[in-house]
Amino acid sequence: MGDTSPGDEVGPKEKQMILEVFHNGGLVNQSKKGTHKRKQLTAFETEFNDFRVNTLDPVLKKCQDLFNMQSKSSKAADLIHSFLNRYLVVPSATRWNSLYDSVTLLSTLLDDKPEEMTDVMTGLSLEKISSREHDVLKEYIKITENVADALDVLQGEVYMYQGVFSPTIHKMT
Repeated sequence: MGDTSPGDEVGPKEKQMILEVFHNGGLVNQSKKGTHKRKQLTAFETEFNDFRVNTLDPVLKKCQDLFNMQSKSSKAADLIHSFLNRYLVVPSATRWNSLYDSVTLLSTLLDDKPEEMTDVMTGLSLEKISSREHDVLKEYIKITENVADALDVLQGEVYMYQGVFSPTIHKMT
């Protein structure tokens, strides 16, 4: 996170730190290192939480508002389909990686059909997703891609046998 801004390359070090935050439920409580390391981890966790609250959550709320409009209104769904020639993938509570899949499609549509997406947002009286917010979505996709891919394997029916879990988790990191 540090000096990077949305759109900059997310390096393996940043990915690892973010995965540790999610995996450990917070780095500060898990650290057995010295006081200096704990202060660094506290600063990182504070910065990450600030980013999440001030940047990521508002962008994901805009996405969720769009998904909700399609789900709850046939007129909204028809409008989306008329501009994009497809419906959006709406996140589901039963599939852990469905938000990733939904955001990935939305990001692709923002890249491939920017005018149509603007028309959809305007037609539904929703605030447009800015280019900076689109960059945040791209960063979200990069960071969560490995976890989503692993969940696809683990939630599937094709590879459901005992020897798959450990290699899938190992490949994720």
